[in-house]
Amino acid sequence: MDHGRLHKTSLDGASTTLLASGPHEGLGATADIVVDDTNAYWVNEVNNPNCSPACTWIIQRVPLDGGSPVTLATINYKTPVALRADKDNIYWEETSLAFIDEGSIKMVPKTGGATTVLIDDTLNGLLSPPSTWYPSGGFAIGTDEIYFAATGYQSYQILSVPLSGGAVSTLASVPISYGYSGILNLSVENANLYWIDSANSTLDVLPATGGSVAVLASDPELRGPLSFAINSDSAYWTDPGSSEGCCHQMGTGRIKTVPLSGGAVSTVISDLDRPIALSADSQTLVWAEIWRVAQASIGDYTPSTLASGITSPMPRIAVDPGDIYILDGDYIKKVPINGGTIEKLSSTHGGSIGDISAINQDIVTDGTNVYWTYGTGSSGFVQKTSKAGGAAAVTLATAQPVGSGPEVCYWRIAVDGQSVYWSAHSFQFSSGCSVNKVPIDGGATTTPLDSAYLQDFTVDGTDIYFATKGSGASIMKTSVNGGPITPVASGFRARVLANDANNIYWIYWDDYGSAEIIQEIAKAGESAGAEVSNLARPITSASTTYSLEGIAVGPERLYWTETLQGNIFSLE
Repeated sequence: MDHGRLHKTSLDGASTTLLASGPHEGLGATADIVVDDTNAYWVNEVNNPNCSPACTWIIQRVPLDGGSPVTLATINYKTPVALRADKDNIYWEETSLAFIDEGSIKMVPKTGGATTVLIDDTLNGLLSPPSTWYPSGGFAIGTDEIYFAATGYQSYQILSVPLSGGAVSTLASVPISYGYSGILNLSVENANLYWIDSANSTLDVLPATGGSVAVLASDPELRGPLSFAINSDSAYWTDPGSSEGCCHQMGTGRIKTVPLSGGAVSTVISDLDRPIALSADSQTLVWAEIWRVAQASIGDYTPSTLASGITSPMPRIAVDPGDIYILDGDYIKKVPINGGTIEKLSSTHGGSIGDISAINQDIVTDGTNVYWTYGTGSSGFVQKTSKAGGAAAVTLATAQPVGSGPEVCYWRIAVDGQSVYWSAHSFQFSSGCSVNKVPIDGGATTTPLDSAYLQDFTVDGTDIYFATKGSGASIMKTSVNGGPITPVASGFRARVLANDANNIYWIYWDDYGSAEIIQEIAKAGESAGAEVSNLARPITSASTTYSLEGIAVGPERLYWTETLQGNIFSLE
Protein backbone atom coordinates (compact mmCIF):
# COMPACT_ATOMS: atom_id res chain seq x y z
CA MET A 1 0.00 0.00 0.00
CA ASP A 2 1.27 3.47 -0.84
CA HIS A 3 -0.47 6.83 -0.64
CA GLY A 4 -3.92 5.29 -0.39
CA ARG A 5 -3.41 2.73 -3.15
CA LEU A 6 -3.60 -1.03 -2.60
CA HIS A 7 -1.45 -2.98 -5.06
CA LYS A 8 -0.93 -6.66 -5.90
CA THR A 9 2.48 -7.77 -7.21
CA SER A 10 3.29 -11.22 -8.54
CA LEU A 11 5.88 -13.14 -6.50
CA ASP A 12 8.39 -12.90 -9.34
CA GLY A 13 7.94 -9.11 -9.40
CA ALA A 14 6.97 -9.16 -13.07
CA SER A 15 3.62 -7.39 -12.75
CA THR A 16 1.87 -5.03 -10.36
CA THR A 17 -1.89 -4.39 -10.36
CA LEU A 18 -3.84 -1.64 -8.62
CA LEU A 19 -6.67 -3.29 -6.65
CA ALA A 20 -8.19 -0.36 -4.75
CA SER A 21 -7.55 3.25 -3.87
CA GLY A 22 -8.72 5.87 -1.46
CA PRO A 23 -7.60 8.83 0.64
CA HIS A 24 -5.75 6.74 3.24
CA GLU A 25 -2.60 8.68 4.18
CA GLY A 26 -1.87 7.10 7.56
CA LEU A 27 -2.85 9.61 10.27
CA GLY A 28 -2.18 6.96 12.91
CA ALA A 29 -4.27 4.23 11.28
CA THR A 30 -2.77 0.85 10.54
CA ALA A 31 -1.21 -0.01 7.21
CA ASP A 32 -1.77 -3.72 7.91
CA ILE A 33 -3.02 -5.82 5.00
CA VAL A 34 -4.28 -9.40 5.38
CA VAL A 35 -4.79 -11.71 2.42
CA ASP A 36 -6.50 -15.04 1.84
CA ASP A 37 -6.96 -17.06 -1.36
CA THR A 38 -9.51 -14.70 -2.91
CA ASN A 39 -9.40 -11.32 -1.14
CA ALA A 40 -7.23 -8.71 0.47
CA TYR A 41 -8.48 -6.80 3.51
CA TRP A 42 -7.34 -3.29 4.43
CA VAL A 43 -8.27 -0.13 6.28
CA ASN A 44 -9.18 2.98 4.31
CA GLU A 45 -10.24 6.47 5.23
CA VAL A 46 -13.61 8.02 4.49
CA ASN A 47 -13.41 11.64 3.41
CA ASN A 48 -15.17 13.62 6.09
CA PRO A 49 -14.75 17.40 5.82
CA ASN A 50 -15.83 17.82 9.45
CA CYS A 51 -12.89 15.85 10.82
CA SER A 52 -9.19 16.64 10.69
CA PRO A 53 -7.41 14.35 11.25
CA ALA A 54 -9.68 11.65 9.88
CA CYS A 55 -12.39 10.32 12.21
CA THR A 56 -14.13 7.79 9.95
CA TRP A 57 -12.46 4.61 8.70
CA ILE A 58 -13.70 1.54 6.87
CA ILE A 59 -12.48 -2.04 6.66
CA GLN A 60 -12.80 -3.29 3.10
CA ARG A 61 -12.73 -6.67 1.38
CA VAL A 62 -10.96 -6.27 -1.96
CA PRO A 63 -11.16 -9.12 -4.51
CA LEU A 64 -7.76 -10.23 -5.77
CA ASP A 65 -9.21 -10.61 -9.26
CA GLY A 66 -9.87 -6.89 -9.45
CA GLY A 67 -13.54 -6.72 -8.47
CA SER A 68 -15.14 -3.87 -6.55
CA PRO A 69 -14.26 -3.47 -2.84
CA VAL A 70 -16.92 -4.27 -0.24
CA THR A 71 -17.11 -2.41 3.09
CA LEU A 72 -17.30 -4.83 6.02
CA ALA A 73 -17.21 -2.36 8.92
CA THR A 74 -17.24 1.39 9.58
CA ILE A 75 -15.27 2.87 12.48
CA ASN A 76 -16.30 6.26 13.83
CA TYR A 77 -14.27 8.46 16.17
CA LYS A 78 -11.74 5.73 16.86
CA THR A 79 -8.60 4.79 14.98
CA PRO A 80 -7.94 1.19 13.84
CA VAL A 81 -4.32 0.44 14.80
CA ALA A 82 -3.97 -3.26 13.89
CA LEU A 83 -5.70 -5.70 11.53
CA ARG A 84 -5.63 -9.53 11.66
CA ALA A 85 -7.60 -12.48 10.24
CA ASP A 86 -8.30 -16.17 10.60
CA LYS A 87 -10.12 -18.47 8.20
CA ASP A 88 -13.55 -16.90 8.66
CA ASN A 89 -13.21 -13.54 10.36
CA ILE A 90 -11.47 -10.16 10.30
CA TYR A 91 -10.29 -8.73 13.63
CA TRP A 92 -9.08 -5.22 14.40
CA GLU A 93 -7.82 -3.22 17.34
CA GLU A 94 -9.02 0.34 17.96
CA THR A 95 -7.98 3.26 20.10
CA SER A 96 -9.88 6.41 20.93
CA LEU A 97 -9.28 9.78 19.30
CA ALA A 98 -10.04 11.42 22.64
CA PHE A 99 -7.55 12.21 25.37
CA ILE A 100 -8.72 9.18 27.38
CA ASP A 101 -6.96 5.91 26.51
CA GLU A 102 -9.74 3.68 25.26
CA GLY A 103 -8.87 0.45 23.47
CA SER A 104 -11.03 -2.32 22.04
CA ILE A 105 -10.79 -5.36 19.76
CA LYS A 106 -13.64 -6.21 17.39
CA MET A 107 -14.52 -8.82 14.80
CA VAL A 108 -16.63 -9.08 11.65
CA PRO A 109 -17.17 -12.13 9.39
CA LYS A 110 -15.30 -12.02 6.08
CA THR A 111 -18.61 -12.54 4.33
CA GLY A 112 -20.05 -9.47 6.05
CA GLY A 113 -22.49 -9.05 8.89
CA ALA A 114 -22.70 -7.59 12.36
CA THR A 115 -19.60 -6.39 14.22
CA THR A 116 -18.86 -8.18 17.51
CA VAL A 117 -17.00 -6.49 20.36
CA LEU A 118 -14.58 -9.07 21.76
CA ILE A 119 -12.72 -6.76 24.16
CA ASP A 120 -14.22 -3.50 25.36
CA ASP A 121 -12.61 -0.43 26.89
CA THR A 122 -12.71 -1.95 30.39
CA LEU A 123 -11.03 -5.21 29.32
CA ASN A 124 -14.44 -6.91 29.66
CA GLY A 125 -14.73 -5.86 33.30
CA LEU A 126 -11.14 -6.53 34.35
CA LEU A 127 -10.81 -2.77 34.87
CA SER A 128 -13.26 -0.76 36.93
CA PRO A 129 -14.75 2.24 35.11
CA PRO A 130 -13.64 4.92 34.48
CA SER A 131 -10.33 3.04 34.01
CA THR A 132 -9.53 2.16 30.41
CA TRP A 133 -6.62 0.65 28.50
CA TYR A 134 -4.35 1.71 25.67
CA PRO A 135 -3.44 -0.87 22.99
CA SER A 136 0.17 -1.35 21.97
CA GLY A 137 2.10 -3.73 19.75
CA GLY A 138 -0.79 -5.10 17.76
CA PHE A 139 -2.30 -8.47 18.60
CA ALA A 140 -1.95 -12.12 17.61
CA ILE A 141 -4.56 -14.74 16.73
CA GLY A 142 -3.91 -18.17 18.23
CA THR A 143 -5.84 -21.42 17.87
CA ASP A 144 -8.33 -20.51 20.58
CA GLU A 145 -7.17 -17.16 21.97
CA ILE A 146 -6.47 -13.57 21.03
CA TYR A 147 -3.25 -12.27 22.55
CA PHE A 148 -2.70 -8.54 23.00
CA ALA A 149 -0.97 -5.95 25.16
CA ALA A 150 -2.01 -2.94 27.21
CA THR A 151 0.32 -0.10 28.14
CA GLY A 152 0.40 1.34 31.62
CA TYR A 153 2.58 3.69 33.64
CA GLN A 154 6.02 2.09 34.18
CA SER A 155 4.71 -1.32 33.04
CA TYR A 156 2.76 -3.12 30.37
CA GLN A 157 0.65 -6.27 30.43
CA ILE A 158 0.39 -9.23 28.07
CA LEU A 159 -3.24 -10.38 28.00
CA SER A 160 -5.48 -12.93 26.33
CA VAL A 161 -9.17 -13.53 25.66
CA PRO A 162 -11.01 -16.45 24.02
CA LEU A 163 -11.73 -15.99 20.29
CA SER A 164 -15.41 -15.86 21.14
CA GLY A 165 -14.85 -13.14 23.74
CA GLY A 166 -15.31 -13.41 27.50
CA ALA A 167 -13.04 -12.94 30.49
CA VAL A 168 -9.64 -11.33 29.91
CA SER A 169 -6.63 -13.09 31.48
CA THR A 170 -3.34 -11.45 32.46
CA LEU A 171 -0.43 -13.57 31.25
CA ALA A 172 2.42 -11.31 32.36
CA SER A 173 3.16 -7.83 33.68
CA VAL A 174 6.48 -6.33 32.62
CA PRO A 175 8.10 -3.32 34.34
CA ILE A 176 9.81 -0.58 32.38
CA SER A 177 12.20 2.01 33.67
CA TYR A 178 10.12 5.15 33.19
CA GLY A 179 6.93 6.65 31.79
CA TYR A 180 4.54 5.01 29.37
CA SER A 181 5.95 2.59 26.83
CA GLY A 182 4.44 -0.27 24.95
CA ILE A 183 5.66 -3.19 22.94
CA LEU A 184 6.12 -3.81 19.23
CA ASN A 185 4.74 -6.57 17.01
CA LEU A 186 3.26 -9.19 19.32
CA SER A 187 3.37 -12.58 17.53
CA VAL A 188 2.59 -16.18 18.36
CA GLU A 189 4.61 -19.21 17.18
CA ASN A 190 5.32 -22.70 18.57
CA ALA A 191 2.96 -22.11 21.55
CA ASN A 192 4.99 -19.06 22.59
CA LEU A 193 4.44 -15.31 22.38
CA TYR A 194 7.21 -13.09 21.04
CA TRP A 195 7.50 -9.32 21.02
CA ILE A 196 9.96 -6.44 21.04
CA ASP A 197 10.17 -4.46 24.27
CA SER A 198 11.36 -1.11 22.90
CA ALA A 199 11.73 0.44 26.36
CA ASN A 200 14.13 -2.26 27.50
CA SER A 201 15.65 -2.93 24.01
CA THR A 202 14.93 -6.65 24.20
CA LEU A 203 13.22 -9.39 22.22
CA ASP A 204 11.11 -11.28 24.75
CA VAL A 205 9.36 -14.64 24.84
CA LEU A 206 6.51 -15.94 27.01
CA PRO A 207 4.61 -19.25 26.95
CA ALA A 208 1.16 -18.65 25.48
CA THR A 209 -0.36 -20.07 28.66
CA GLY A 210 1.47 -17.49 30.79
CA GLY A 211 4.44 -17.71 33.10
CA SER A 212 7.82 -16.00 33.21
CA VAL A 213 9.00 -13.58 30.52
CA ALA A 214 12.46 -14.48 29.16
CA VAL A 215 14.84 -12.33 27.11
CA LEU A 216 15.62 -14.01 23.79
CA ALA A 217 17.87 -11.20 22.54
CA SER A 218 19.17 -7.87 23.78
CA ASP A 219 20.24 -5.31 21.21
CA PRO A 220 20.48 -1.48 21.32
CA GLU A 221 18.68 -1.40 17.96
CA LEU A 222 15.60 -3.10 19.41
CA ARG A 223 13.64 0.10 19.62
CA GLY A 224 11.16 1.88 17.41
CA PRO A 225 10.53 2.49 14.64
CA LEU A 226 11.15 -1.04 13.42
CA SER A 227 9.29 -4.13 12.30
CA PHE A 228 9.44 -7.70 13.55
CA ALA A 229 8.58 -11.11 12.05
CA ILE A 230 9.07 -14.74 13.00
CA ASN A 231 8.94 -18.12 11.33
CA SER A 232 9.21 -21.54 12.94
CA ASP A 233 12.96 -21.21 13.44
CA SER A 234 14.00 -17.57 13.83
CA ALA A 235 13.00 -14.06 14.71
CA TYR A 236 13.85 -11.16 12.36
CA TRP A 237 13.66 -7.43 12.84
CA THR A 238 14.53 -4.26 10.98
CA ASP A 239 17.00 -1.59 11.98
CA PRO A 240 15.97 1.60 10.13
CA GLY A 241 19.52 2.91 10.14
CA SER A 242 21.44 5.89 11.39
CA SER A 243 20.16 9.45 11.54
CA GLU A 244 22.02 12.62 10.72
CA GLY A 245 20.43 15.93 11.57
CA CYS A 246 16.81 15.77 10.50
CA CYS A 247 16.82 12.49 8.66
CA HIS A 248 17.64 8.83 8.35
CA GLN A 249 20.53 8.06 6.02
CA MET A 250 20.32 5.81 2.96
CA GLY A 251 22.19 2.53 3.00
CA THR A 252 22.42 2.28 6.78
CA GLY A 253 19.36 0.09 7.40
CA ARG A 254 19.68 -3.61 8.25
CA ILE A 255 17.72 -6.77 8.95
CA LYS A 256 18.85 -8.77 11.98
CA THR A 257 17.96 -12.22 13.27
CA VAL A 258 18.24 -14.55 16.26
CA PRO A 259 17.25 -18.26 16.49
CA LEU A 260 14.08 -18.90 18.48
CA SER A 261 16.10 -21.47 20.40
CA GLY A 262 18.43 -18.69 21.52
CA GLY A 263 21.87 -17.61 20.43
CA ALA A 264 23.76 -14.65 19.03
CA VAL A 265 22.17 -11.79 17.13
CA SER A 266 23.43 -11.52 13.54
CA THR A 267 22.87 -9.13 10.62
CA VAL A 268 21.66 -10.93 7.49
CA ILE A 269 20.96 -8.00 5.12
CA SER A 270 22.66 -4.58 5.06
CA ASP A 271 22.72 -1.42 2.92
CA LEU A 272 18.96 -0.83 3.12
CA ASP A 273 17.07 2.45 2.99
CA ARG A 274 15.00 2.73 6.15
CA PRO A 275 13.30 -0.71 6.12
CA ILE A 276 9.89 -0.17 7.74
CA ALA A 277 7.91 -3.42 7.36
CA LEU A 278 8.88 -7.09 7.41
CA SER A 279 7.34 -10.51 6.83
CA ALA A 280 8.85 -13.99 6.92
CA ASP A 281 7.97 -17.59 6.13
CA SER A 282 10.16 -20.67 6.06
CA GLN A 283 11.85 -19.70 2.79
CA THR A 284 11.62 -15.96 2.16
CA LEU A 285 11.94 -12.58 3.79
CA VAL A 286 9.88 -9.74 2.31
CA TRP A 287 10.27 -6.17 3.48
CA ALA A 288 9.39 -2.61 2.56
CA GLU A 289 12.00 0.09 2.30
CA ILE A 290 11.25 3.76 1.83
CA TRP A 291 11.21 3.29 -1.96
CA ARG A 292 10.41 -0.37 -2.71
CA VAL A 293 9.14 -3.78 -1.63
CA ALA A 294 11.98 -6.31 -1.73
CA GLN A 295 12.63 -9.96 -0.98
CA ALA A 296 15.48 -12.35 -0.24
CA SER A 297 15.71 -16.11 0.17
CA ILE A 298 16.46 -17.18 3.73
CA GLY A 299 20.02 -18.51 3.84
CA ASP A 300 21.12 -16.62 0.73
CA TYR A 301 19.80 -13.17 1.74
CA THR A 302 20.49 -11.50 -1.62
CA PRO A 303 17.93 -8.69 -2.03
CA SER A 304 15.83 -8.20 -5.16
CA THR A 305 13.12 -5.64 -5.89
CA LEU A 306 9.59 -6.99 -6.06
CA ALA A 307 7.74 -3.72 -6.57
CA SER A 308 8.49 -0.03 -6.62
CA GLY A 309 6.97 3.12 -7.98
CA ILE A 310 7.03 6.90 -8.25
CA THR A 311 5.91 9.02 -5.30
CA SER A 312 6.19 12.57 -6.66
CA PRO A 313 2.96 13.85 -8.25
CA MET A 314 4.78 15.39 -11.24
CA PRO A 315 8.37 14.15 -11.32
CA ARG A 316 10.88 15.34 -13.90
CA ILE A 317 12.19 12.66 -16.26
CA ALA A 318 15.02 12.18 -18.75
CA VAL A 319 15.24 9.54 -21.48
CA ASP A 320 17.94 7.83 -23.53
CA PRO A 321 17.48 4.98 -26.05
CA GLY A 322 17.45 2.34 -23.32
CA ASP A 323 16.08 3.79 -20.10
CA ILE A 324 13.94 6.41 -18.39
CA TYR A 325 15.43 8.31 -15.44
CA ILE A 326 13.10 9.82 -12.85
CA LEU A 327 13.88 12.63 -10.41
CA ASP A 328 11.64 11.36 -7.63
CA GLY A 329 11.98 12.78 -4.14
CA ASP A 330 15.13 11.44 -2.46
CA TYR A 331 16.07 9.27 -5.44
CA ILE A 332 17.07 9.13 -9.05
CA LYS A 333 15.17 6.08 -10.27
CA LYS A 334 15.66 4.11 -13.45
CA VAL A 335 13.32 1.92 -15.49
CA PRO A 336 13.83 0.26 -18.91
CA ILE A 337 12.17 2.25 -21.67
CA ASN A 338 10.16 -0.83 -22.70
CA GLY A 339 8.92 -1.36 -19.16
CA GLY A 340 10.14 -3.26 -16.13
CA THR A 341 10.99 -2.77 -12.48
CA ILE A 342 11.79 0.73 -11.25
CA GLU A 343 15.15 0.60 -9.45
CA LYS A 344 17.15 3.11 -7.43
CA LEU A 345 20.05 4.67 -9.31
CA SER A 346 21.29 7.32 -6.87
CA SER A 347 20.46 9.52 -3.94
CA THR A 348 19.42 13.01 -4.98
CA HIS A 349 20.18 14.82 -1.73
CA GLY A 350 23.43 13.40 -0.40
CA GLY A 351 21.88 10.32 1.19
CA SER A 352 19.26 11.92 3.46
CA ILE A 353 15.74 10.50 3.57
CA GLY A 354 12.81 12.89 3.82
CA ASP A 355 14.69 16.19 4.06
CA ILE A 356 11.85 18.64 3.43
CA SER A 357 14.31 21.49 2.84
CA ALA A 358 15.65 19.80 -0.33
CA ILE A 359 13.67 20.70 -3.46
CA ASN A 360 14.24 18.87 -6.73
CA GLN A 361 14.58 20.95 -9.88
CA ASP A 362 15.38 19.20 -13.17
CA ILE A 363 17.11 16.17 -14.70
CA VAL A 364 18.87 15.36 -18.01
CA THR A 365 21.03 12.59 -19.47
CA ASP A 366 23.65 12.46 -22.21
CA GLY A 367 23.48 8.67 -22.57
CA THR A 368 26.51 8.14 -20.31
CA ASN A 369 25.66 10.07 -17.15
CA VAL A 370 22.58 11.50 -15.49
CA TYR A 371 22.65 15.11 -14.26
CA TRP A 372 20.23 16.91 -11.96
CA THR A 373 19.79 20.03 -9.86
CA TYR A 374 18.24 20.60 -6.46
CA GLY A 375 18.18 23.37 -3.89
CA THR A 376 18.15 23.63 -0.10
CA GLY A 377 17.35 27.09 1.22
CA SER A 378 20.00 29.43 -0.17
CA SER A 379 22.19 26.71 -1.73
CA GLY A 380 21.79 24.91 -5.04
CA PHE A 381 23.63 21.87 -6.35
CA VAL A 382 24.39 20.39 -9.77
CA GLN A 383 25.11 16.67 -9.53
CA LYS A 384 25.86 13.72 -11.78
CA THR A 385 26.08 9.96 -11.58
CA SER A 386 26.80 7.20 -14.06
CA LYS A 387 23.71 5.80 -15.79
CA ALA A 388 25.10 2.33 -15.00
CA GLY A 389 24.79 3.01 -11.26
CA GLY A 390 27.07 1.75 -8.52
CA ALA A 391 28.89 5.04 -7.94
CA ALA A 392 28.17 7.87 -5.54
CA ALA A 393 26.79 11.09 -6.96
CA VAL A 394 29.36 13.78 -7.77
CA THR A 395 28.69 17.47 -7.13
CA LEU A 396 29.75 19.45 -10.21
CA ALA A 397 28.79 22.90 -8.98
CA THR A 398 27.14 24.79 -6.16
CA ALA A 399 25.09 27.91 -6.75
CA GLN A 400 22.04 29.72 -5.55
CA PRO A 401 18.87 27.81 -6.50
CA VAL A 402 16.43 29.20 -9.00
CA GLY A 403 13.92 30.21 -6.34
CA SER A 404 16.35 32.23 -4.20
CA GLY A 405 16.16 35.53 -6.10
CA PRO A 406 13.29 37.97 -6.50
CA GLU A 407 12.39 36.37 -9.84
CA VAL A 408 11.16 32.77 -9.80
CA CYS A 409 13.09 31.33 -12.73
CA TYR A 410 12.00 28.24 -14.60
CA TRP A 411 13.86 25.14 -13.40
CA ARG A 412 15.82 23.80 -16.35
CA ILE A 413 18.97 21.73 -16.86
CA ALA A 414 20.55 20.86 -20.22
CA VAL A 415 23.68 19.06 -21.42
CA ASP A 416 25.80 18.92 -24.57
CA GLY A 417 29.04 17.11 -25.27
CA GLN A 418 31.13 19.42 -23.12
CA SER A 419 29.03 21.11 -20.43
CA VAL A 420 26.01 21.00 -18.16
CA TYR A 421 23.78 24.10 -18.15
CA TRP A 422 21.20 25.21 -15.61
CA SER A 423 18.99 28.18 -14.82
CA ALA A 424 19.34 30.34 -11.72
CA HIS A 425 18.49 33.85 -10.59
CA SER A 426 20.16 36.80 -12.30
CA PHE A 427 23.49 38.13 -11.10
CA GLN A 428 22.90 41.53 -12.78
CA PHE A 429 19.18 42.24 -12.77
CA SER A 430 16.88 42.52 -9.79
CA SER A 431 14.18 40.69 -11.74
CA GLY A 432 15.93 38.29 -14.09
CA CYS A 433 17.41 34.86 -14.64
CA SER A 434 20.73 33.45 -15.79
CA VAL A 435 22.06 30.37 -17.57
CA ASN A 436 25.18 28.89 -15.99
CA LYS A 437 27.42 26.06 -17.11
CA VAL A 438 30.11 23.73 -15.80
CA PRO A 439 32.20 21.10 -17.66
CA ILE A 440 30.63 17.62 -17.49
CA ASP A 441 33.73 16.36 -15.65
CA GLY A 442 33.72 19.30 -13.23
CA GLY A 443 35.59 22.56 -13.16
CA ALA A 444 34.89 26.28 -13.04
CA THR A 445 31.33 27.57 -13.29
CA THR A 446 30.68 30.32 -15.84
CA THR A 447 27.61 32.37 -16.77
CA PRO A 448 27.26 32.66 -20.57
CA LEU A 449 23.83 34.31 -20.34
CA ASP A 450 22.21 36.72 -17.87
CA SER A 451 18.92 38.34 -18.86
CA ALA A 452 16.41 40.65 -17.26
CA TYR A 453 13.56 38.76 -18.96
CA LEU A 454 14.75 35.16 -19.40
CA GLN A 455 11.90 32.61 -19.54
CA ASP A 456 13.41 29.29 -20.71
CA PHE A 457 16.39 28.00 -22.70
CA THR A 458 17.68 25.05 -24.74
CA VAL A 459 21.20 24.28 -26.02
CA ASP A 460 22.69 22.41 -28.98
CA GLY A 461 26.42 22.46 -28.23
CA THR A 462 27.02 25.63 -30.23
CA ASP A 463 24.35 28.09 -29.10
CA ILE A 464 21.97 28.79 -26.27
CA TYR A 465 18.46 29.52 -27.56
CA PHE A 466 16.28 31.29 -25.03
CA ALA A 467 12.88 32.87 -24.67
CA THR A 468 12.26 36.26 -23.11
CA LYS A 469 9.04 37.52 -21.56
CA GLY A 470 7.30 40.83 -21.10
CA SER A 471 6.21 43.33 -23.74
CA GLY A 472 9.17 42.46 -25.98
CA ALA A 473 8.88 38.67 -25.69
CA SER A 474 11.02 36.94 -28.33
CA ILE A 475 13.19 33.92 -29.12
CA MET A 476 16.90 34.82 -28.95
CA LYS A 477 20.27 33.09 -29.16
CA THR A 478 23.84 33.50 -27.97
CA SER A 479 26.97 31.35 -28.05
CA VAL A 480 27.36 28.70 -25.35
CA ASN A 481 30.47 30.68 -24.40
CA GLY A 482 28.54 33.95 -24.13
CA GLY A 483 28.80 36.99 -26.36
CA PRO A 484 26.45 38.91 -28.64
CA ILE A 485 22.74 38.15 -28.49
CA THR A 486 20.82 37.96 -31.76
CA PRO A 487 17.08 37.53 -32.43
CA VAL A 488 15.65 34.29 -33.82
CA ALA A 489 11.91 35.10 -33.75
CA SER A 490 10.59 38.47 -32.54
CA GLY A 491 7.25 38.98 -30.85
CA PHE A 492 6.60 35.38 -29.79
CA ARG A 493 5.92 34.45 -26.16
CA ALA A 494 7.39 30.98 -25.54
CA ARG A 495 7.00 29.21 -22.22
CA VAL A 496 9.13 26.12 -22.89
CA LEU A 497 11.66 25.40 -25.63
CA ALA A 498 13.22 22.38 -27.37
CA ASN A 499 15.48 21.94 -30.39
CA ASP A 500 16.75 19.38 -32.87
CA ALA A 501 19.45 19.65 -35.54
CA ASN A 502 17.53 22.18 -37.63
CA ASN A 503 14.72 23.85 -35.69
CA ILE A 504 13.60 25.49 -32.46
CA TYR A 505 10.18 24.40 -31.07
CA TRP A 506 8.07 26.00 -28.38
CA ILE A 507 4.62 26.26 -26.83
CA TYR A 508 3.24 29.73 -27.51
CA TRP A 509 1.42 31.42 -24.60
CA ASP A 510 -1.21 34.07 -25.23
CA ASP A 511 -1.76 37.28 -23.27
CA TYR A 512 -3.98 35.47 -20.77
CA GLY A 513 -1.43 32.80 -19.80
CA SER A 514 -3.09 29.97 -21.71
CA ALA A 515 -1.08 27.71 -24.01
CA GLU A 516 -2.41 27.81 -27.56
CA ILE A 517 -0.03 26.87 -30.34
CA ILE A 518 2.94 24.58 -30.92
CA GLN A 519 5.34 26.62 -33.08
CA GLU A 520 8.72 26.20 -34.79
CA ILE A 521 11.35 28.16 -36.66
CA ALA A 522 14.61 27.21 -38.35
CA LYS A 523 17.67 27.90 -36.21
CA ALA A 524 18.98 30.37 -38.77
CA GLY A 525 16.21 32.71 -37.62
CA GLU A 526 14.39 35.67 -39.11
CA SER A 527 17.58 37.39 -40.24
CA ALA A 528 18.18 34.52 -42.70
CA GLY A 529 14.60 34.60 -43.95
CA ALA A 530 13.19 31.83 -41.72
CA GLU A 531 9.55 32.14 -40.68
CA VAL A 532 7.59 30.86 -37.69
CA SER A 533 5.27 27.94 -38.48
CA ASN A 534 2.24 26.87 -36.48
CA LEU A 535 2.33 23.09 -35.97
CA ALA A 536 -0.71 22.36 -33.80
CA ARG A 537 -3.35 23.90 -31.52
CA PRO A 538 -4.34 21.04 -29.18
CA ILE A 539 -3.71 22.49 -25.75
CA THR A 540 -7.05 23.67 -24.41
CA SER A 541 -6.51 23.35 -20.65
CA ALA A 542 -2.82 23.72 -19.94
CA SER A 543 -1.38 24.23 -16.48
CA THR A 544 0.75 27.35 -16.20
CA THR A 545 0.96 27.25 -12.41
CA TYR A 546 2.29 23.80 -11.63
CA SER A 547 3.84 22.18 -14.67
CA LEU A 548 4.38 24.92 -17.26
CA GLU A 549 3.78 21.99 -19.61
CA GLY A 550 6.59 20.22 -21.44
CA ILE A 551 7.88 19.80 -24.97
CA ALA A 552 10.50 17.35 -26.27
CA VAL A 553 11.94 16.28 -29.61
CA GLY A 554 12.54 12.64 -30.52
CA PRO A 555 14.24 11.17 -33.59
CA GLU A 556 11.00 11.15 -35.56
CA ARG A 557 8.38 12.96 -33.49
CA LEU A 558 7.68 16.06 -31.44
CA TYR A 559 5.97 15.51 -28.06
CA TRP A 560 4.15 17.88 -25.69
CA THR A 561 1.89 17.68 -22.67
CA GLU A 562 -1.56 18.83 -21.62
CA THR A 563 -1.25 18.29 -17.90
CA LEU A 564 -4.68 19.13 -16.55
CA GLN A 565 -6.29 16.65 -18.97
CA GLY A 566 -3.50 14.09 -18.48
CA ASN A 567 -2.58 13.96 -22.18
CA ILE A 568 0.68 13.61 -24.11
CA PHE A 569 0.51 14.52 -27.80
CA SER A 570 2.92 13.75 -30.63
CA LEU A 571 3.45 15.03 -34.16
CA GLU A 572 5.57 13.49 -36.91
